[in-house]
Amino acid sequence: IAGELRDLNQRAWAGETNVLPVQGSLDSSMKKNTAFIKRLRTAINAAGQAVFLQEICTLSLHKYLSEIISACFEGLTKLKTPGEIAAGVEIVSALHQRFGPDEFTKMLGWFVGRGLATPDRAQLKALAQDVREREEKERISRQRILLRVATELWLVGVLRSLEDIARPEEANKLKDSGKPVETLPKAKTTRSDSADPEPFPLEVLKDMLGHDREHVNLPLVVIFVKSFAWDILASKSTQDGRKTVAEDGSTATTSATDEVDGDANGTEDPPLCPPDMQQRFRNILSRYFQDVKAHIVRDQKHLSAQGRRNAEAYVKSGEVFEDRQTNFEKLTKSHEKLVSNAQILADALGEDMPDLSEKESNNAGGDGGIGLVKTGEYLRGQGEGAGIWEDEEERRFYENLIDLKDRVPGILLEDGKKKK
Repeated sequence: IAGELRDLNQRAWAGETNVLPVQGSLDSSMKKNTAFIKRLRTAINAAGQAVFLQEICTLSLHKYLSEIISACFEGLTKLKTPGEIAAGVEIVSALHQRFGPDEFTKMLGWFVGRGLATPDRAQLKALAQDVREREEKERISRQRILLRVATELWLVGVLRSLEDIARPEEANKLKDSGKPVETLPKAKTTRSDSADPEPFPLEVLKDMLGHDREHVNLPLVVIFVKSFAWDILASKSTQDGRKTVAEDGSTATTSATDEVDGDANGTEDPPLCPPDMQQRFRNILSRYFQDVKAHIVRDQKHLSAQGRRNAEAYVKSGEVFEDRQTNFEKLTKSHEKLVSNAQILADALGEDMPDLSEKESNNAGGDGGIGLVKTGEYLRGQGEGAGIWEDEEERRFYENLIDLKDRVPGILLEDGKKKK
């Protein structure tokens, strides 16, 4: 199905005008045309796909194209399930086949490219940390689905490259939540004139990952490799299977939104990307993964050192300050998530993770001091078992302190002032 759709979409890019058969007398009813736009903005789903496709062939639509383009992009950002995404791809393909690249697709590509652009680093740095974290969290949430939609549209030949987009005339008039509309991923100009432009999703990934030293975009990479491990990377390790969507919107495999949980149906079909294209995607992802590995090792060392300091503080004072403990738990949770996401990427690329257990054991016993005591273990020492002590007897010796007033004559406990 993807191959057939791609052939039709490529014919539209080649300039054919009769790719999509339309009704001879098109309906110009304002009510029907505006209702189409409203549903395009809010109700793209598998159940409504047939109606959308019929209306694209029977309604005039042409004088509403600028509204249709912006409504189409907005509708794509609201998709969630594989069934909705598949319907969106079919609907956008039909619009592409009817109106062609110059009137529809290039402008839609501009909106998608802008939606996948990374924020200006200087502007982010100027924000307070909590505001910056919230902005980045919201961006990741928006781009998770949009990256997948954009890649699906590229696989079926609707989107091609960042050189095949055009800024809509209406772009300056659109409200943009205070963000500049110029921040698009830049098409690389270093290639030779005879070389093909970089694929749309590859250029987006380069822009996202090229300067991501903190690896905040790793969740986006995880979604990408979960969804396209087979079709783009020819890897069967983490992919959730090519989605087969029925008319009612049901799919043959589970959703690839957050969990690698589905069986790998559909992998008998060859990948949609040829081997040379697979390698181009692998190269950018592999370079990013090497940087992620260094980040993991760096964080592991920092956490080990912090764990030792916390343990020493507990032995000396009997407690760990709440802010220090909260920060340690936050860092630990973040590290665990980083490792978990990196493992998915490692599986997709067939690469090895760093040996964290060896690092931990070296750090624990290498300095001859107290060694690494994991947070949970020394905190449990307060309420159950021996905790950090050798046994219960040693724990009681240090923790169950007698009151000296019960054992020592009072005269010996008086301070100097009272004696005078």
